[in-house]
Amino acid sequence: EVVHHIDLNKQNNSFDNLYICDDNRHHRRLHGNLETVAGELVRQGLIKFHPDHGYYIDEVLNINYE
Repeated sequence: EVVHHIDLNKQNNSFDNLYICDDNRHHRRLHGNLETVAGELVRQGLIKFHPDHGYYIDEVLNINYE
């Protein structure tokens, strides 16, 4: 079993942030799924990449992901 942190913050061990994966393969699939979702958000213009600064920004919440 592998623990997956839903918000990707390994310091956040609250019960509602943890998901138990069957194995490493399952855990990698979850991260691949997240990458697919993030890519779709980029294509829809909800998340934008700023090449001058080298980070993504959430256009809805106005959050920089540096």
